[in-house]
Amino acid sequence: MPCGFASFAQMVVIRAGSAADAAQIAEVQRESWSGAYRGIIADEIIDRITALDGGARVRQSFRTRPWQRMIVAIPDGGDGGDGGGSGIVGYAAFGPETDVLGSPWPHPLSTDGEECRVAELYALYVRPAWWSTGTGRALMDRVLARSVAAGYSSITLWVLRDNRRARRFYERTGFAPDGAITFSPASAMSSSCATASSYNVGVMMDAAAVAATYFDAWKARDFGRLRSVLADDVDFAGPLARVRGRDDCLRGLQGMAQIMTGLDVRRIFHDEPDVLTWFDLSTSVADPVPVANWMHVEDGKITRIKVAFDARGIAGGS
Repeated sequence: MPCGFASFAQMVVIRAGSAADAAQIAEVQRESWSGAYRGIIADEIIDRITALDGGARVRQSFRTRPWQRMIVAIPDGGDGGDGGGSGIVGYAAFGPETDVLGSPWPHPLSTDGEECRVAELYALYVRPAWWSTGTGRALMDRVLARSVAAGYSSITLWVLRDNRRARRFYERTGFAPDGAITFSPASAMSSSCATASSYNVGVMMDAAAVAATYFDAWKARDFGRLRSVLADDVDFAGPLARVRGRDDCLRGLQGMAQIMTGLDVRRIFHDEPDVLTWFDLSTSVADPVPVANWMHVEDGKITRIKVAFDARGIAGGS
């Protein structure tokens, strides 16, 4: 297992964000801006832009940017995953690339963004008390995996030139400057200009990305996309069945999807080319059960899957 993964996996859980989290997301942004941008952006501008409004600006972004995806980090055990916003210590927003250089704010999607070639990280903020804990890396890893699963070949971001801490973080996660620079207001609400540089990284279909595609496609019942990541001779072993071959494996997953009402990923442990995913499986026939799913990936295809869970409720109710 890569060094450092175990530490952050034990500290935070990453889940989807929603408008119900808006107030806590706004608090994270305010704390992070105060810690990261003092001395780069004027204090009065930081205070004005991040003034607490009960999350109204964040809720507006959910309404006006339907292509945007938001994920949040919560302390292990700090939130039941009910979407209520309790204990959020970081968040990331991402989606298709926007046309930052060619159009004023609010930036429309670029051609590469509209055609799902290039993604963009719009924001990644962590409370200062949680800096250097691996929380930012946990969020970034999930953004990269989700971007690959959505079909993007690269992802870009903009970072303030003088924000050296953030630039080091992005470079450690594989990003590199692509030469683009913009001189723009610190935000759409400000007349104070700051220099920002564009960073870019190609995203590859590693084992974690393949696993993300598997679960996203299964949850969405997109069996064509699910088929695309299964090897012809994939071997599946679980408490309800053992099958070999892509078609039989797919039929089993389709059958389970008929009673599946929820799939909430709790942990991902990645040690290339293997991925262990712990998730909660909800069905229409039994109480939710925790599931451990191990998969082995070769050349972008899943060749082996082993699943462990208490199947008595599902077997008895199906």
